[in-house]
Amino acid sequence: TGIYDGASHGEAATASVTEGTTISYSTDGGEWTTEVPTIKDVGTKTVKVRATNPNYDAAETEYTLTVTAREVELTADSDSKAYNGTPLTNSGYSITKGSFVDGEGLASVTVEGSQTDVGSSDNTITGHTLTPATLAKNYTITYVKGTLTVTASGTMTVNGKNYTGVYDGASHGEAATA
Repeated sequence: TGIYDGASHGEAATASVTEGTTISYSTDGGEWTTEVPTIKDVGTKTVKVRATNPNYDAAETEYTLTVTAREVELTADSDSKAYNGTPLTNSGYSITKGSFVDGEGLASVTVEGSQTDVGSSDNTITGHTLTPATLAKNYTITYVKGTLTVTASGTMTVNGKNYTGVYDGASHGEAATA
């Protein structure tokens, strides 16, 4: 049992009597061969083993070969800026846990998120594609969100105008300016 590493794994069975013993394997319940079975990709393979020797009773047993998925975590980048009226976006990401086997990996990652006004929102990975050499079942890929934050761009002032006068029956006042 092991985590996917891109290599084939399998070990030859042994018998208590080695001289004159032939060990055969079957993975399909039918054909027997002396070739040691291996497993490379995620899955489980049941192997039947038979030891024969002209001077002893035949013996049989069974074992399994299991490969589990390699875990990879992708995290969308976080970013921030001061408000300027244009959207903040960031299509970046990083692998924050795990790794791909040499020669395998990501062809592309789609990251979506946008923040224009002061505040925060999620920057989210919405999908990925693998390179042709990468078999999807060999990996469990999870996503972690990033955060896009827009902060206030500075201090704003307000100017109001005072009015002082004698009552004349009319309304008076001017709009404040910023």
